[in-house]
Amino acid sequence: MFAPGSADQPVRPAMPGPSGWEQPGIAQDGRSMSAAVGVVHADAEGRITDANAAFLTRLGLSQDEVRSGRLRCDTLTPPAWAGADAAALNEAMRDGACRPYDKEFLCRDGRKLPARACITRPDRTDDRTMTLVWWQPQAAANGDANPAGEQDTPMRGEALRGEALRGEAYWRALFARMFEGFCLGEMIYDSQQKAVDIRYLEANEGFARLVDRNLTDIIGQLGREVVPDIEAAWIQTYAHVVATGQPITVERVLPRLDRAYQVRAFRSGPGRFAAFFSDVTDRRRAEMALREINAELERRVIERTEALAGIARELQAEIARREATQEMLLQTQKLEALGQMVGQVAHDFNNVLAAILGNHDLLRTRLYEPEQLTCLDRGTRAANRGVALVRQLLAFARKAELSPVVVDVAQLVRAMEDMVLLTVGRQVRCQFELASDLWAVIADPVRLEAVLLNLAANARDAMPDGGTMTVTLRNLPAAAAPVELPAGDYVVIAVADTGGGMTSDVCARAIEPFFTTKPRGKGTGLGLASAHEFARQSGGTLRIDTAPGAGTTITLCLKRAQVEPDQNVTFKEHDDRRLHGNATVLVADADDGVRRVIAGMLRALGYAVLEAGNAEAAMAMMLTTGRIDLVVAEAAMATADKLRLADHLRETPQHPPMVVLTAVTTADPPIGERTLCKPFTGRQLAGLVLEALGRVPSPEDAQGGGVDRFRDRLRSAALRRAYERWKGLRHPPQLLPHADVVLADMAGLPASAFVVSVSEQSSVPGDSVAFGFRYVHFGRDLAERLGRSLAGESVDGAEPNVLGPLDAAYRRCVVNRVPSYDYARYAMDEGPCVLFERLLMPLAGGDGRITHLLGIVLFTELPATGGTVTTLP
Repeated sequence: MFAPGSADQPVRPAMPGPSGWEQPGIAQDGRSMSAAVGVVHADAEGRITDANAAFLTRLGLSQDEVRSGRLRCDTLTPPAWAGADAAALNEAMRDGACRPYDKEFLCRDGRKLPARACITRPDRTDDRTMTLVWWQPQAAANGDANPAGEQDTPMRGEALRGEALRGEAYWRALFARMFEGFCLGEMIYDSQQKAVDIRYLEANEGFARLVDRNLTDIIGQLGREVVPDIEAAWIQTYAHVVATGQPITVERVLPRLDRAYQVRAFRSGPGRFAAFFSDVTDRRRAEMALREINAELERRVIERTEALAGIARELQAEIARREATQEMLLQTQKLEALGQMVGQVAHDFNNVLAAILGNHDLLRTRLYEPEQLTCLDRGTRAANRGVALVRQLLAFARKAELSPVVVDVAQLVRAMEDMVLLTVGRQVRCQFELASDLWAVIADPVRLEAVLLNLAANARDAMPDGGTMTVTLRNLPAAAAPVELPAGDYVVIAVADTGGGMTSDVCARAIEPFFTTKPRGKGTGLGLASAHEFARQSGGTLRIDTAPGAGTTITLCLKRAQVEPDQNVTFKEHDDRRLHGNATVLVADADDGVRRVIAGMLRALGYAVLEAGNAEAAMAMMLTTGRIDLVVAEAAMATADKLRLADHLRETPQHPPMVVLTAVTTADPPIGERTLCKPFTGRQLAGLVLEALGRVPSPEDAQGGGVDRFRDRLRSAALRRAYERWKGLRHPPQLLPHADVVLADMAGLPASAFVVSVSEQSSVPGDSVAFGFRYVHFGRDLAERLGRSLAGESVDGAEPNVLGPLDAAYRRCVVNRVPSYDYARYAMDEGPCVLFERLLMPLAGGDGRITHLLGIVLFTELPATGGTVTTLP
């Protein structure tokens, strides 16, 4: 039978010489063959490494002798046959197998046994051999063999032929029963020695089955006749094997049969080849199915991996968003806590600064030596720096309330030029580029000046070796305004330097409070933070344009004012000492240092001064002292019942005028009273005292306002406060406040406020104009009391309230162009008696016409007086 060889070494069939095959194949294990055939394995040196029983028994040898390694091929061959062995061995080394040849072997007892041998080289990678031996009948009893070249006798030839026929029949039976296909062929060449076809010389039933032909239709036929659709690749494969002598193993598909075969081909002689065919269709289909399964699995794994990666990315993004939100929340909480701390510290610090600066003012009136005055000036400058720092802290902490007015920013910057030049010093060249038609803005002029000086100081510090600072002012129409700002016109104030610029990381943190790149002691880190907060509170924005080595430009965008500032209003400080004195002033402040400074200043002006360290002491002095002309009191001072001293004093019969002291600008002083923010100068205190005593007119009175009787009619402090703020928005006082200023900050209105839009709906003969009113803002407290918000609804003139139809009151306010105040007391069912107060204040548009009404409504519970409505006198 035929046993398969290795993957790269085809199995060759073992066939006797008479069959016509020039190179019979030898099985890898000869012991599995017939016992009549001897098989001998030898190494490259001719040492026998293995042999079967058919060989050893004939020569009288044993397996022990084989295992001893002492048996050699040349010692078992008579010298007369050494040449034939050498020729056969060379042929086997060259072609893989030699032609069968006759020879003799030496037995242990000295006899010579005739045989037919074939030497093969099973593995082309080494020189080991395997020899197949067919024993032949002996010519004589002595075992004399026929040497090479000796003529055969008729008897001997007949015996050899019989043995050959029996061997051929045996191997052909095995060959026919092989499951694998096998064929022996020769190459067909054209005139140019190019392989063009093959001819089948031998084939078995397995090969006949795979080509779907009978054996009689295969042997002796051309390849293209047996397999019409044979591919050229088959012919070229066989031609390569014959030409190179290199065995090959390939897989080919026969399309006609739709089957795949593994072909193991080797050269069997000059121009000839032998090939084994194994059907691997099922294996290939299984492999293909496995590949498809693996591909599907890999696809699913990729899809799942991508899905998981997407989920991971989303999770990471969500984690990043949450971390950013938590960081922002933490930063907000830190800033809020810091703001609260700053407010508390600023209150105490301003008291300290007020005491220091006040004492400096007192000392200045008593010192005359230049050296002493110089030392005093140094202390005053240091205290003023402390004042500026506190203002920056309050601005950053949003504790400083702005006082926005219409500002001619060009005039403000021109007035500041000398101060800016002094700030930046001589090493820095300053340029001012101001547009000729610059619009006015709505801003706090004091804070705006501080911001510009801070930006100038930053530009100076960015250019330690000198450079150029450019201050540019220009208009920014609505079409070119930044998208993050509300629609409208703006004015740009830009401060540019030629310094080293900032990196992106530094620029990102530039407006962060307390962040600074300056050396320790050279900066507070509040300059840009307070500037950014100022711009935000003013309805604008701050932008930083910078790059390393390209300088820095800080740009402020402030909202354009719809009215022009009055250029002719000026005020004069009143420092005529002859106006002072001849009055009793009560000074009430819990801070002993501040109180004593104020008392000292007033005594120096000629006033009689009483001092109170708390609200109870102040109230006692008011009740026991015959006459008190003026009260200077801390705004936050309150009695044990939590009622502020200022509110208590309003209920006393004397009701003296007051100057209210505040440590921070967000304090809530009684409306209608003059306020003074700590720290202050002696001149500021003296001027307010004269105004409160009525010895000089107030700025409002100086402009024709006279005594404000309307303010005195307002019963509630909250209404007086709202009215004073409304008055503060008039610039000049003859004009009504601009509606845009109020509408831009409706979120900052009190919870009891509402805003009504005014529209002219029709005109009738007699110059009577009908107005339409619609609520555009409705405070939270009003919505809770009413049970719903009226924002967006029109005012129903037919719907009465405790003060009559609503549109009548609104129309009176529009027609008269002055504020309107109404109040009443009423009781509902068995509920408490309520005091109802309503204040209406007109707001104008750019053309001076009234476009909106700002209203404040208060409800105050009083002791019940029944169910009737009573209008108060």
